Amino acid sequence: MSHTRILFLIALVACGPGESDDTTDSGSEVVEGQQTLDASRFDIHALVSDFSTVDCTLTDGTSTTCHTVTVRNEPAEWGPGCPSTDTEVGGVGFYDPNGTPVLYALDSDLWDLMEADGYDVIDDQGNVNVVVPTGPPGSGGGGGPVTTGSCLDADLVDTLEMVYLIPADPRLSGSTTTVAVPDVPYSGISLDGLPLAPAPPATVMGNMAALPALDPCGGHPEPDGPFHWHLTPHEVNHVLDAQGIRSDVRCSAIAQVSDDVIAYAADGFPVYGSQDSDGTEPSDLDECHGHSTDAGYHYHVSATEAPNNLTCLKGVLASTFLERR
Repeated sequence: MSHTRILFLIALVACGPGESDDTTDSGSEVVEGQQTLDASRFDIHALVSDFSTVDCTLTDGTSTTCHTVTVRNEPAEWGPGCPSTDTEVGGVGFYDPNGTPVLYALDSDLWDLMEADGYDVIDDQGNVNVVVPTGPPGSGGGGGPVTTGSCLDADLVDTLEMVYLIPADPRLSGSTTTVAVPDVPYSGISLDGLPLAPAPPATVMGNMAALPALDPCGGHPEPDGPFHWHLTPHEVNHVLDAQGIRSDVRCSAIAQVSDDVIAYAADGFPVYGSQDSDGTEPSDLDECHGHSTDAGYHYHVSATEAPNNLTCLKGVLASTFLERR
């Protein structure tokens, strides 16, 4: 098997369509007293190389240094995704017949709801139509019986390596970058070393419904690509509670944290859970869910919304963010 290597600034070809607004070089500034990436915070199961610093160029033309680290595409623990039968319970998934994604447990209640909408995921023997997607991101392609509905459960490519490049001295850009395919499909890196993605692609496509399965921590593999999170895993159980997900579907693989750093954004700024370090929930967040405190600028994720990963960034990114070999 050939060795595949991906070099990116938290920006790989993820699932789902979208557009990205480029950051500009006007008004970019380093924030005084800013928290920066702390390698000791990470707990990476499949670490290939330690964090180091390298020379890099940002999108505003600034020559600076970036943190780099290589991670194998292998979560410490993941699953379940799609259940095999309607008597079993899997992970979670976003169903969006009206265009708005709503989070559900992958169980008989969801299959009944989809059947009532005209999307039959269950056969006469009670088996779930599980499809392993093999097409491009967002296509829902793959083998399996042809029905009006399916649960997508991609295979994990554990030979993949991901090299992150993250600004060591993050600076605010004076503009906003949208997190979307193809330019910036990932908003950051979780402390477990896996990337954070926004909402999955649409489930309903014409007269078909193909629902991508997420495990209870909110992650899944991309077909022939990286395992990534659509829910921030360190805050996910609070989200599941707020969304009314059944109590036997909970994340046990990743410690839950609300009042500390749980990730780093692609621009190098820290990402906290729903609370600041004093245990309070901020009320002054900008459109990218960020604000400035004595610790500098940082982002927060919601403990109630689903999906809850960042959808835009306020900082300047590195200019080279993806290389496939």
